[in-house]
Amino acid sequence: IEAVGVLCVLSNWQLFLKIIPNLIKRVALIVAVSNEPPTQGKELLKTLKLSYLLLVDEKSEVLEKYGVKVTKRDPIDGRALKGNYKNYATPSVFIIGENGKIIWRYIGKNHRDRPRNSDILASLPERR
Repeated sequence: IEAVGVLCVLSNWQLFLKIIPNLIKRVALIVAVSNEPPTQGKELLKTLKLSYLLLVDEKSEVLEKYGVKVTKRDPIDGRALKGNYKNYATPSVFIIGENGKIIWRYIGKNHRDRPRNSDILASLPERR
């Protein structure tokens, strides 16, 4: 099975950016999912100079279908989120095979729990 897509929900893009060149060589599509308003997502793509797809999921429907924890409370102190952050999604990465099935997943336990870049790359199947 070849990986055709990587679906990611990350709150620290600087770490993830380091492996983008390797991912691009090995997968057909990278999709970032954000439950922030569209204007913030566009700004993120522009600021970080990212050229992949951004799925805006303000209602967190896609995130919840993938089992990503979404909460309306700060994961550290439990306070209600304010401003543009109406929902918080834990950092997660899914690698999806050519058959559309998830072949690897990492769903963080909280906002500090992220997959290691080496684990993401190691989980990718070799290209044929």
